[in-house]
Amino acid sequence: MPQNHNDRKLQKRYRMAVNEHWIYRGEGNVNMVLSDIKQKKVYRFVKTNVKCENNFEHNKERADQIHCKLQRTVDFVKEVMQPLLSSVYVIPPLLEKIPIGFAEKVNRAVKKARPAHRKGKDIDFAARAALVLPDFCYVFQPNCISSMQSNVPYPATISIEIKPKSGFIPISNHIKNPIKFKVCKFCMRSHLKSKNGLWLEQSRYCPVDLFSGNPSRVRHAIHELLNTPQNNLKICKNGVEVYSEYVKEDLSEILGDFLGEQVQNAENANMSCLDVFINLVVDALHYPMDTCTPVHYISQKSQNQSQRCLNSSYRSTPDEDTDYYFPPGCILEKILSVQYLDDLDIEGIYPLYQQLQKHFQKHPEDRQKYCLDGPYRGDNWYVVSNNNNIEDAGNSDILYTMIKVKQFLVAQTVKDCSIILAMQRQDNRSDMSGVSYLTDCFGQPYKHSLAIIDLDPKPYEKIPVYMKEDETIVNTYLKSQFAVP
Repeated sequence: MPQNHNDRKLQKRYRMAVNEHWIYRGEGNVNMVLSDIKQKKVYRFVKTNVKCENNFEHNKERADQIHCKLQRTVDFVKEVMQPLLSSVYVIPPLLEKIPIGFAEKVNRAVKKARPAHRKGKDIDFAARAALVLPDFCYVFQPNCISSMQSNVPYPATISIEIKPKSGFIPISNHIKNPIKFKVCKFCMRSHLKSKNGLWLEQSRYCPVDLFSGNPSRVRHAIHELLNTPQNNLKICKNGVEVYSEYVKEDLSEILGDFLGEQVQNAENANMSCLDVFINLVVDALHYPMDTCTPVHYISQKSQNQSQRCLNSSYRSTPDEDTDYYFPPGCILEKILSVQYLDDLDIEGIYPLYQQLQKHFQKHPEDRQKYCLDGPYRGDNWYVVSNNNNIEDAGNSDILYTMIKVKQFLVAQTVKDCSIILAMQRQDNRSDMSGVSYLTDCFGQPYKHSLAIIDLDPKPYEKIPVYMKEDETIVNTYLKSQFAVP
């Protein structure tokens, strides 16, 4: 069948991208992210360990399944996560068609850049669609799908991507083992990962410090991320990875060039380029970029800033008894508020899951009725952010059970999200009118943007997996010689 004009244009565009402008950005177990540096956009492709067959009907069926899955992700981000986290920080991805054969070309083009432990899966060659977002490694405008125009000169840009993980220690009455009230899940999981050989050393980062609201603790958390980045931190310069678990260029030199001569000339033992950079990151994470979108706190709001994880390496000083609070509208406040939707912990959610399973056996139509697997539009998912709908319901009520399970799944999504901060040093303050900017300790302004990404819906069927993981993590930590009594 002959190609139409639009198909030929699409093929030509991607042929150029693969050969000239394609950069491997990273991947997880499910997706691979690549960047088109000319368009300043990123493309996220579905991965699989299933080989593509020479069967048109089979591949078409898989392509349709992938398309539906990606469309659900788009709808979930737009209808659930963006209202909860703010359109300032969340831009829903676009679903874009890709031509036949493009996935194979991309896979070959980036093969050498991929970590060895990720090569068990490739981009699914049956896919005919990918998710598209701005390249947040460049400064972008909120509510816009594009980053800076590619044909416009731009200052050097440094970006830092942080996967913060869960920022609080649970206080649920359903928790049986008291160690969970003392040590955060991330720190316990770090013991498990090092024991299983996933990482050579344990992460020294603790997310409870990052979400403490205390600038000193937040700086400490960023320092520890830099010491043990693992898959929780990545730094790029002009969209190219320069510092992570797998890439470690001279960060002092890179930051010195970025921050400029004023900082380099003033550098001393008390204020290094790294210190200036970390202070800028801390300021950005507390910058009140959205004071209009309501914050959906629940009962744990008041207790987080005083929480301490006993596994944290941070040591407080006597004058740190003061309570700390987030500036309203900052990105950490938004993220933590949605994480707090998990107020029962997996130990309280799992019995509700079992109740739902029994209910669905008798009333299978209710799974679709309550849109547990989507669609995500309308009141069936709006109730996630509105506790007024469940305050009068009994614990055995099906609506209560459904809402609490949905809240748990939404919280799990945000516990796995990533933050990307991009910064550009500005030489002329007059160019900053009407633009939000950071200022370093020397008065130098920096244009910046913040984005929250990796907001895919978590499947309902994964709840038993979460329960099993929780038991394994806790038991492994308790058996560890490093466990806190």
